[in-house]
Formats: sequence, structure tokens, C-alpha cells
Amino acid sequence: MPRKGKRSRFSIEMTTPWWMYETITEQAFWWFVREQNLESVETVDSGKRHIVVNIRRYRDIKCHGQIQEWDVEGSKTDYCIDLNYEQDLRDFVATVMHELVHLQQYETGEWKGDGEKECERRQYELADEFWEQGLTLNA
Repeated sequence: MPRKGKRSRFSIEMTTPWWMYETITEQAFWWFVREQNLESVETVDSGKRHIVVNIRRYRDIKCHGQIQEWDVEGSKTDYCIDLNYEQDLRDFVATVMHELVHLQQYETGEWKGDGEKECERRQYELADEFWEQGLTLNA
């Protein structure tokens, strides 16, 4: 969650029936926003960003994760992230971080090629750092 007393320019909407994956993803999202200082990134419009996260089976998305800019007229959604939950937990968290690095690339406008090399280089480092700093799971 955003820091107490602070309003975020980001909002996140989760679609999953699995509380554990929702909890991990939401905590990872807010940790990443805070640690990477995304609140202060200068963007073209510097407006609010609404992100929808769908946590699904591999057969539904045919990959471990993906992010898309969502440019549908009349929609409040800016980005859509799909995540595959059918992987071990460390790989799932690394996938979340991979897609969040892409979000950072979109927001800053800074990446080389398709941005994959940076995401692959950073995903496990970020996942392990997040894990070490205190993921909490409460049912």
C-alpha cells in the first residue's frame, strides 16, 4: 500500500480467486513503486495510472507473464498485467518483478530494444530483495 498519509498516482485492481497470489502481487507492486521511486517519475501527463492484474493459468495466457498498455477509449485502465500462477513461488515473484520492470520502462520511456534483457537481468535480484525485506502472508 502507499505510505500512510500519502496518495498514490497508481491504483491496482486484482482479478484472482487466490488470496495468496493477490497478497503477494499487491505487496510486490507497492514495494516496487516505493523502492524504484515510481511516484516521482516524470511522465508526459503525470496523471493517475490504473493497473489491472489478472492472475491466471498458463493455458489461458500461454506465458508466465505479460504487460500491455491499455489504450481502450472510455476505459480507466492504463496497463493490464497477466500473471501465470502455475510456477514455483520464487519464479512467480520474479515474474511479477519482470512485469513491473516493464511498467517502469513504459513510465520512464527508457529501454533498449524490447526491454527484455533488463527485465531478465533484474527480476530475480528484485524478487529476492523483496522477499528478504518482509513479505507477509496472513490468511
